[in-house]
Amino acid sequence: MNKQREVIYARRKKILEEENLRPVACDMIKDAVNRSVDIHINPGDYPENWDLETLSNYMTPLFSTDIVTDIIDRKKFSESKWDISILKEKLAGRGTDIVLGEGVVELGGLHVFGTERHESRRIDNQLRGRSGRQGDIGSSQFYLSTEDDLLRLFGSGRIYRVMETFNFPDDLPIQHPIISRAIENAQRQVEGRNFEIRKHVLEYDDVMNKQREVIYARRKKILEEENLRPVACDMIKDAVNRSVDIHINPGDYPENWDLETLSNYMTPLFSTD
Repeated sequence: MNKQREVIYARRKKILEEENLRPVACDMIKDAVNRSVDIHINPGDYPENWDLETLSNYMTPLFSTDIVTDIIDRKKFSESKWDISILKEKLAGRGTDIVLGEGVVELGGLHVFGTERHESRRIDNQLRGRSGRQGDIGSSQFYLSTEDDLLRLFGSGRIYRVMETFNFPDDLPIQHPIISRAIENAQRQVEGRNFEIRKHVLEYDDVMNKQREVIYARRKKILEEENLRPVACDMIKDAVNRSVDIHINPGDYPENWDLETLSNYMTPLFSTD
């Protein structure tokens, strides 16, 4: 375990010290593929927006194979029918068991690459958990950008302003607890907003639910009563009272009551004069 930690810490140190992160990331991916370590990438965009052709053209020289087709075949998806919910479930660990190949544990286990932090901390933790299933060893690494939707829409903007002030290169890797806290705060804001949305939807649905409860209670009473005459009389009485309240003003003189309109309204309801 100490040797494995030394490898991981040495790799992380190399990432932080390199000025250009692109060759380091490519070397890590090449190394992971050469060691037959499964790579799971967390997509931050909807599948219909993925530029698979560009991705394939970019990654083919790196791996000397059509990596996109390989991923599609391995995940049993077709390019014409992508399902983001199924893919997220597979990445999060529901419905799919990861079985490490022979010799993978000795080489460091499964390494999870994340290209973006999810709005939900739960999903991020599940992705991290993919690298340590059933007690297996592994590691995870997330690569973020200040232009990601999570930081751009819900972040404080402080990180972006600092990078602009000091004119940091776009490919300069930065790792600091302040950044981690800023990301977690942004995720909390998103989770709070989503909670309020679900709360309001539930409140709207509760109005319909109360109406359903009244109807179901009345139906149950009708089905359980042996003599329906009192029930029918009560329903008729309620209908008459509502009709009178609509067409008759109790504060007005009786001679001003529009009894003809009331009669025309109630006649079709009770099929009688």
